[in-house]
Amino acid sequence: MGVGSHTPNDDCHMIQVSRPEIAFIAARAHPLSGRGLVTREEFASLALLHRETRSETRAVIDAAMDRHNYRPGRVVVFGNREGALTAASQGLGLAPTSLEEIPPSAAVSVIRAADFRTYGEIYAICLKARSHLPLVREA
Repeated sequence: MGVGSHTPNDDCHMIQVSRPEIAFIAARAHPLSGRGLVTREEFASLALLHRETRSETRAVIDAAMDRHNYRPGRVVVFGNREGALTAASQGLGLAPTSLEEIPPSAAVSVIRAADFRTYGEIYAICLKARSHLPLVREA
């Protein structure tokens, strides 16, 4: 049994447990933090602090940005979510993040695209071949 955001798989039973919004985060002192929105034109002059290439959050936000013609001024790629979050909190740009993944102590603001909203999907997953096994056993 696992929990994650995964592409549907015929070998698994999958039950959606969450649909978190994916938006951008930035330092609280960022000029867009007060408004909480970024337009396509503003985005074209900003740095996008991107996650690792195999991130599903990245794939979802990339598809939405492509559909709505959001092109950043430059892109910086980090090896993980924490690197992008830290860079965003230090004022280096906007980092796409699942809102459920923002630590409560993070000194960041949420900034949404003015033209779209996008959401991830989190599933509880169990291989069909193992679905007959008990999840919890008495000792």
